[in-house]
Amino acid sequence: MRNLFLVVCMWLYSIVLAPVLWHLWIYYGSANANFFYAVTLAYATAQIFLLTDLLYAFLRREFHLRHGPAPKEGQGMPILMNLK
Repeated sequence: MRNLFLVVCMWLYSIVLAPVLWHLWIYYGSANANFFYAVTLAYATAQIFLLTDLLYAFLRREFHLRHGPAPKEGQGMPILMNLK
């Protein structure tokens, strides 16, 4: 998972700020709906990053199961090495 740190930070941001901004918007009237919308947008973006990471990992695993692991170092192009 390449974006795990980013996803975790965005989820923490959403989990902490969503109730705070909702409370400010509904009870105090000092914030507006745009702040709450920004938090939900960050939450949705974190979910999209997580989903694309999981899909990439699944497709990469399927590729390696079908085609075998990547070639080891030195086994890359044997035809070009024989031309020397």
